Amino acid sequence: MQKKERKTPRFFVDLCIRPASHKEAVHMIRTLIGFGYRIIGVEARNDIDIGSLRKEFGEGILQRITLRVNNKKEFNRVVSKKLINNNIIVSVETRSLEVARLAAVSKKVDLLTLVPGLEKAVDKSTRILLSQKGFGGIEIVLSYITRNKENRSHIRVWKYYYQSLRRAAGYMIPATVSSCAESVFELWHPMQIVGFASLFDVPMEITRSWITNVSRVLGRIHYSAR
Repeated sequence: MQKKERKTPRFFVDLCIRPASHKEAVHMIRTLIGFGYRIIGVEARNDIDIGSLRKEFGEGILQRITLRVNNKKEFNRVVSKKLINNNIIVSVETRSLEVARLAAVSKKVDLLTLVPGLEKAVDKSTRILLSQKGFGGIEIVLSYITRNKENRSHIRVWKYYYQSLRRAAGYMIPATVSSCAESVFELWHPMQIVGFASLFDVPMEITRSWITNVSRVLGRIHYSAR
């Protein structure tokens, strides 16, 4: 009798949560684990002990730093000071297309975090730059629709999701979708993310790959899921 091949268990990824305290971080991580998440990026704060979180929940808990950069000069100044640490996710958030290109090619940057108005950076040039670097990707953020009630009906926010999701899928750019939640009430179940992206005609299998398969995006980061 032929043995059945064991399937690799699927786990989900949220590379951005921004809890206001260590206690809130614990609450959010427990909730995400209940949803099936195993790789979770926690924004660095002085009052959050990443070491303690990793000890309690495993090496899938990763510290992340978001660098908000306005121009090329600022990018060179801020990013050049960052030492490469294989346990810390480095994200660059910008409204400048020039800075977005620099972030895509920089070996010190893992994620280009998209903001409304920067959808044009999701293109063939970014795909080529990320390919040349060998790791990294774009990050599409869900908090623009969950945090600010006024944002939900704002045309710019819906344009952000329509263009960034569709262009990432169309250009086959390495990508991930993150909640960037500040509280447990802003967290998303994986199937909610798949359903949300399907509103913009993104195939379900592509969205699932963005929140499950991040080995390409986190190519230089040391992590393990348990």
